Amino acid sequence: MGFFVSRFLGLGRDLLVSARWGVTEQSDMVLFLINFPDMVVGMLMGTAVSALLVPQFVKSKDANGDMNLYSSAQQALGLYGLIVTLVILLFSGELIRLLVPGFDLSTQAQAQDLLKWVAFAILFSFVAGVPRAGLLSKEYFKITSFENLFFNVPLIAIIYFLVNSESYSFLGWAVLLASLARYLYLQVGARWIGFRLRPVRMSWSSKVVLRFLSLNVTSGCTIILFFTLRALATELGPGQLSIFSYFFKFLELPFGILTTIVFSIGLPRLSSSTQIRHLKVLTYIFIFSVFVSLASAFILVLMQGHGFTFFKVTAGDIDLLLKTLIIGVFALPARLIMTYLQSFEYSNQSSKISLMANLAALGVSVIVIFSAGSSLSLNHLAWVLNIYYYMSAIIMLVWAFTHGFSTHSSKSAG
Repeated sequence: MGFFVSRFLGLGRDLLVSARWGVTEQSDMVLFLINFPDMVVGMLMGTAVSALLVPQFVKSKDANGDMNLYSSAQQALGLYGLIVTLVILLFSGELIRLLVPGFDLSTQAQAQDLLKWVAFAILFSFVAGVPRAGLLSKEYFKITSFENLFFNVPLIAIIYFLVNSESYSFLGWAVLLASLARYLYLQVGARWIGFRLRPVRMSWSSKVVLRFLSLNVTSGCTIILFFTLRALATELGPGQLSIFSYFFKFLELPFGILTTIVFSIGLPRLSSSTQIRHLKVLTYIFIFSVFVSLASAFILVLMQGHGFTFFKVTAGDIDLLLKTLIIGVFALPARLIMTYLQSFEYSNQSSKISLMANLAALGVSVIVIFSAGSSLSLNHLAWVLNIYYYMSAIIMLVWAFTHGFSTHSSKSAG
């Protein structure tokens, strides 16, 4: 529920920023780059949750002979995602006019096209993560490596050859087909091959390392995809990056509801010690993923500085990217504190704390936005977009020191 509230209020906050300062090249770039780390981390965390919880569902089914929760969750996810995508396709024009009413008709048409492709890509990628997690539960790590080779190499090659293409629809089709190929492979090919390989028995630490590698190979591909959209948006004109940020959050909302349902079903099935251990692993994955994302962005900047013109970004864009990354690093401790606190037994309070933090952050954001004047300030905007993490960390620390740590310590001692 906290995830749902966070995305919903974040969407409203970003729309408020654009309404206050207008859509310019600078505001467009800042909005996208500050939202970019959240997009990558959000996708990684979703995959990590599936990779850690679905194996428990499968083990529960094997041990108790009860309903195959993994299959049920997969079917519900696919059906729900299909309905959401269908609604977006049918009402894409109305959604565009609702979100960006001030843009001219040509820009709205381009945004409508972008919304459709992003909806398809997210749908297939999200649904494909569920059977992939099921394969992980069987410890077929060779399949995971083969899947990464199957999906990431062709998609990177497609983006490499199409990044300078003038045909946006062609790029959209390429992304859609790559996502569809990954989905079909995971549903049919990997499962067929997986049952014909010997299970690989590994230590717990080796499993964690391999999952790190698997998740972050996918994150590298995601980063390239986002920067490709950045290059594309540069050609289309100001406003496209902000639109993409809005759409990404907008499309995450229904999936956030489903994630909440899966958590409410799955977590009670885990013992207290198992739940803590798995949530701590999520914390490690979170830390590792954030640093990989930041390192990947810096590598892209270095490549651009040495004359590698893979992405169509200007010197001003690079300067803004560096400033944004620095601001994101300052927000990182608050994110880590919040994630660490959620890894303990009082994590059942995280939804209430998240709601409090979101409401407090929204209030602070509104004050900052309307007190900043008519000119756009990078510092003002950065604080507005990152204040949620600081508010969450402060609220959770206060709650933990008054309730959580003593409770956790007494249970651990017992």
